[in-house]
Parts: sequence; structure tokens; C-alpha cells
Amino acid sequence: MFSLERLTRVYKRAKTPARFSQLVAEEVLVRAWSHSSIRSASSVFIRNYSPKKWLFLVGCFNSGTTILQNVLASHPDISGLPREGVRFTDVLSNLEENGHHMIWDENFKNYVEPTISDSSAVRQIKKDWGLFWQSGASVFLDKSVANTARIEWLNRVFPDAHFIGIHRNGYCVTEGLRRRAQPPQWYQESIGSQRYSYTTIANQWVLANELMLNSLEDMPNSIVVRFEDFVANPLQVTKHCVEFLELDSSIVSQSGKTLHMRDKKFEILNPNLASLERLGRAGRLESKPILEPMMHRLGYEV
Repeated sequence: MFSLERLTRVYKRAKTPARFSQLVAEEVLVRAWSHSSIRSASSVFIRNYSPKKWLFLVGCFNSGTTILQNVLASHPDISGLPREGVRFTDVLSNLEENGHHMIWDENFKNYVEPTISDSSAVRQIKKDWGLFWQSGASVFLDKSVANTARIEWLNRVFPDAHFIGIHRNGYCVTEGLRRRAQPPQWYQESIGSQRYSYTTIANQWVLANELMLNSLEDMPNSIVVRFEDFVANPLQVTKHCVEFLELDSSIVSQSGKTLHMRDKKFEILNPNLASLERLGRAGRLESKPILEPMMHRLGYEV
């Protein structure tokens, strides 16, 4: 069942009744396929598929992974999952163990790689994700933030794996992530607060970017883009990503702040200024000592 709040958000995003019906149908499918029992019962109907490239979009929470995923998945040669791939398989952990939300558990390293053999893991993941494969596509895209911690494993076990990393100003990420993340009850009681601290959020940003940069640094089948470059010039960055995958980039165009991928339209806005205003002086001072070294490494002014 959908809550009234959820339906209201979906309707506002849809803008038209036809699009609203489409989004509701998609949400029903997503929720159903999130249950392992339904996936297991339906696996016999999932056809085999072998994309030419596996594309993994990685980066920290609240860093622009979702909008970039939506844009790239609209390319006719890219078949994408409607939500994070970890939601549709029991093989991969989202690393948010013990009830954490948008924050990795402190023992996340114990959950990075599957507990079964590599070959079994890949076979099961392909089955679990197969419902969303579109015939005719040559690239299969998954955007799961947790995959930022398992880049090297994915590169080892998936043939023709490619990676696009994206990073965003740490202060903006810290503000948005602290506002959206919901700590579990036991954690709220242990820290005496209903929110994660700025320190905890900032450490998550540093950790995710450190893992991403270290893993992709010498990996030829990867690129890293800045969120700020994407919102400033979405056409250029999108074409760069599409051409990295050796796909047709001529179908991408831009008019004003709207990016076009054939018949799909995306309004690309820059939310950074609003995030910095909401962060305020106190949030900036608390997170600055943690963020500053990585901010320097990523080329941001501090």
C-alpha cells in the first residue's frame, strides 16, 4: 500500500495523469521484485542476457548519482534498473546494516563481497536483475552507492565492467545527507539525537570518495565526473559519459536548462547554493576538519 504522502510526491513528480499511472505501475513492480520470494518464484521466466558492457555508477550518497543514472538510462542502448541494484538481490549488501539509513555500518567491510563463490554470485545477480533487461541494449547499468566499496570485486568478476564515478562538494553532501538520513532507534538512543552528527555524515563522504578514487585511479575502464560540472554543462558531461561507453552521443542535446535524450527531458538545476545556506556556519565549522583534506584532493575550494 502507498501512503498518501508517497502518492502525493509521485503525482508532483509525474506532472501528467499518464505519467502518474506509469510511475505508480513502476513502483508496484519495484516493491514486488524487492521480495526475494517473488524473484525466486519468477526466476524460471527470466531470459538469459549478456550485455557487451556492465556499467556501474558509483559515488557517495547525495552526490548526483540518481540524476546521472536517470539520464544515462534513457539512452536506447542502455538498459537500467529503476532503483539501486542491491535492492533486487540478496547477494549484495547495501552496507547499511543494523538499521542504518544512508550511512554504512561501521563493520561495512564484512559485507562488501558476497558470501558465495564469485561465479555463483554473478549468476544469481544476473537472474535477479534480468527482469529489467531490455532487448537491443548493449549496456546494463546499475547505480548502487554500496558498489563504491566493491569496485575492485565488480571489476574482477563482471566481464567488460565499466565504471563512472561522480563526486560533489562535501559541504553540500553533508547538509543534504544529514537532513535526509534516518538513524535507527537504537542509534538515536545511544547518541541522544534523532539525527546523525555532521561528523558522522562527513566521514561517510570522505570514506566513499576515498574508496572511489583509490579504486578507479589506475583503472582504464573508468571515468570520474564532478556533479558541479554536470549541472553547469549537462550536455558536455553527458556526451562524455556516453562516448566513454562508445555509444551514439548525437541524440543528446540541450535547450536552456533542459537536457534532451531523444524524447526524454531532464531539467538540470544546481542545488548547491541552497544546501550551503541550510548548512549554516555551525554545520560548516563542525564538518570542516574532516572534509577539508578530501576537498583539496578533489579540487574544491575550501
